Amino acid sequence: MRWWHGELRADQLAWLAALPLSHDVLLSGRRIRLFHASAESVHTRVHFHHSDEQFDAMFRATDLTGPGPEPTMVGYGDVHDAYVEVREGRTLFNVGSVGNPLDEPVPSYAILEGRLDDEAPGPFGLQLVRVPYDVEAEIEVAHRLAMPTADVWEVELRTGVYRGLQVRAEEA
Repeated sequence: MRWWHGELRADQLAWLAALPLSHDVLLSGRRIRLFHASAESVHTRVHFHHSDEQFDAMFRATDLTGPGPEPTMVGYGDVHDAYVEVREGRTLFNVGSVGNPLDEPVPSYAILEGRLDDEAPGPFGLQLVRVPYDVEAEIEVAHRLAMPTADVWEVELRTGVYRGLQVRAEEA
């Protein structure tokens, strides 16, 4: 993490530090909450295979999300697995990752479409999009910049399989 931190300029670090940890938006009558990892913390991960309690917790108001009405949709990232799950009128979606997808080796992101700030139900869309890119060029840049554990990241980019913890355990 220190290496990545050192790659950013002071203005970039300030911009990142000023971003909210959670963002709510009203779109075609749907209350949508967006955050990094979970409603609890930017460090608490909720994976694709999660419990009912973890699903429910993603919709709660917390210190991280702030007060307000419970959302009907929650979007997040962090675990790098793109998916959509609908349960009891609530939708939980993970956007995946554009930088290091770990469900398949093709970057993904989400598009939300609807009428902004409109409380009335209306046309709405949620789309997960996959975008192929030149993985080998990205790997070359990582090695040229002497990115720490570039060899591990190289395997992840080519296979979509997270190796970070496994490699660290093998080295211990």
